[in-house]
Amino acid sequence: MTAHPPPQKPRLNPKTLRVMRKRREWRCRALEASVAFATWPAGKPGREAIEAETIKSLNKVRQWFRSPEAQVVVQAIQRRAVAAFRNQFDSKQT
Repeated sequence: MTAHPPPQKPRLNPKTLRVMRKRREWRCRALEASVAFATWPAGKPGREAIEAETIKSLNKVRQWFRSPEAQVVVQAIQRRAVAAFRNQFDSKQT
């Protein structure tokens, strides 16, 4: 009786891996930009660049995710940005 090699872990298609990586990258980038935009001080210069990055990254999220899922992801990002905006003031009061 011969020994069998250990079972191999199933591999994903390279295109699937690319889509998963791009989704993660743009989701993280959109979250960072949205939080930065929400917490950016009013008179501080550079707000336009952050706003442009936020718009671009949210559009890319919509591009890389399918339609119903994209809206859920964008809403989650926006909820977290609003929470960061509110926490900014809560931390200053305490």
